[in-house]
Amino acid sequence: MMRLEPRTDPSNIMIGLTPILAVLATMIFGGLLFVFLGKNPFDAIRMIFWDPLLGEHAFYYRGQILVKAAPLIMIALGLSFGFRAGIWNIGAEGQFIMGAVIGGATGLALYPMDSFIVFPLMILMGSIGGLLWGCLLYTSDAADEEDSV
Repeated sequence: MMRLEPRTDPSNIMIGLTPILAVLATMIFGGLLFVFLGKNPFDAIRMIFWDPLLGEHAFYYRGQILVKAAPLIMIALGLSFGFRAGIWNIGAEGQFIMGAVIGGATGLALYPMDSFIVFPLMILMGSIGGLLWGCLLYTSDAADEEDSV
C-alpha cells in the first residue's frame, strides 16, 4: 500500500518555482476557457496580465490594483494572526464591510466637525463595527453547535 508522507525539508527550487508555475497554469487554463468561449486567448491574457502593469494606461491601472488589493491584503493579514493562533475565521470579508460601513457612518455623522480626531474615531468605530460583526457570527455559530449536541 502506498502512503504519502510530508517532506521534512521542502525543496528550495519548488518554493521558488511554485508561484511561477501557478501563474503559468492560470494563463494556460484561463486561455483554454477563452478559446471555448470563442475569444482570442492572447488578447484576454494580455489584457489581464500585461496591460495593468506595462500597458498604455498602466499608470492608472497600477493605482487601481493597489486600491482593490489593499482590503484583501488587510483581510489576509488579519486572518494570518488568527490562523497562527489556531483560530478559524470565515467571516473576514463581512467584518471588513461592516467596519467600513460603521467607520463611514461615523465620518458622516461627524461631517461638519473639522477636527483631527475625526479620522482616528472613524478607524476606531470601524474596528468596533468589524469586531461586533465577528462576535455576532461567532455567537451564532456557537449557538448552532450547542443545538446540534
